[in-house]
Amino acid sequence: MAASPSIATRISTDQLAFGQPADLPVSVLPTELDIARCFLHEKQKWMIENSAKKEPDNSIIAEIVVSKVESVYKRASIPTVRKDTIKARVLKVYEKRQSIIRIPAARRYKNPKCPNPYDLSDFFKNKKDVFLKGISCLFEVVDNENVPKIESEFLKDQRSVRKMTISSTVDKGYQETTAERVK
Repeated sequence: MAASPSIATRISTDQLAFGQPADLPVSVLPTELDIARCFLHEKQKWMIENSAKKEPDNSIIAEIVVSKVESVYKRASIPTVRKDTIKARVLKVYEKRQSIIRIPAARRYKNPKCPNPYDLSDFFKNKKDVFLKGISCLFEVVDNENVPKIESEFLKDQRSVRKMTISSTVDKGYQETTAERVK
């Protein structure tokens, strides 16, 4: 019995350079890699929910990812820049993928330095390593001028070692007092 073509396996959903699509982490601030994986996750989810044969416009998916990014930063009590700025940054991260999947002309045509132009495993592996180093940093959407002093230590940790986590129990009292001040 043949498997149904609509069943997706981990191998079939694995994306070049990004790995498996996944939702945003909720206990730490997202990295650019997390954003890219979330983008792919939401795109696949949208296509399944809408029974779409065509991929949705990237701006539609970016809107969904922006709302998820904002909720993580709100949970951490860290202010963000405007939605349209976040959306542009989300699209930029996703479009970085295009830079890794482009094959240079020297690889496509007969070249003495590249005896088999169809063997791209080494080419993509090297590009993937460089690419992953470039997008493993924190996804910067912080409004640095308005970060509360109490959250600046957490933000500093997230930009470096990433040992601290967002916890709904520890920060609950602080969130309630800031919510009262805003009202």
